[in-house]
Amino acid sequence: METTILTTGDVAKYCGVNFRTVLRWIKRGLLKAYQLPGRGDNRIDVKDFMDFLKQHRMPIPDAFAPFSARILVCGEEARTREIIARLSVEGYDVHLTSHPYEVGAALATFSPSTVIVDVESFSSDVCEFIGFLRDTGHSNNTKTVVVTSDATIRKDVLKAGCDAIISSLSDPERLITILSDVMETLNLDSESSAAA
Repeated sequence: METTILTTGDVAKYCGVNFRTVLRWIKRGLLKAYQLPGRGDNRIDVKDFMDFLKQHRMPIPDAFAPFSARILVCGEEARTREIIARLSVEGYDVHLTSHPYEVGAALATFSPSTVIVDVESFSSDVCEFIGFLRDTGHSNNTKTVVVTSDATIRKDVLKAGCDAIISSLSDPERLITILSDVMETLNLDSESSAAA
């Protein structure tokens, strides 16, 4: 999917509704859009469309798969460089942040479907961080994968609500498998219900 801007007709087609329904979504503030000067035609950014679909638990069309496979990696570049390269080869759109204060901006601009947190190289309390992700409105559907071999931390992050744990970044195959499972869960969650 190369275009990043959609018309109301595009959105209607992907959602299987009449374009007037899309106009109602926009008018009610459910779907973010902007108007072109002159004629006033509406245009929708793909990111805003993805946010709308996730918020209303609607299935993500196959054409937008790359937009639903965004991974935010939280950790130091030196430790995560290899796994980021591997994820990119696998077709994931990957963004790295090494500082906790950058995460909010990354969530807002990048809209990841999954966040990978490398406990050893991320300078923040991982349980508080997961709580932050859970409490942030625009990341309610974001899945969290924690990288740690510490048994106590594993227990704590599970209680905090992480979706999966991997012991080490040195096992890319295992991480790819876990991410596939997490993405499948995300897709199943999206398909389980639709907006009224």
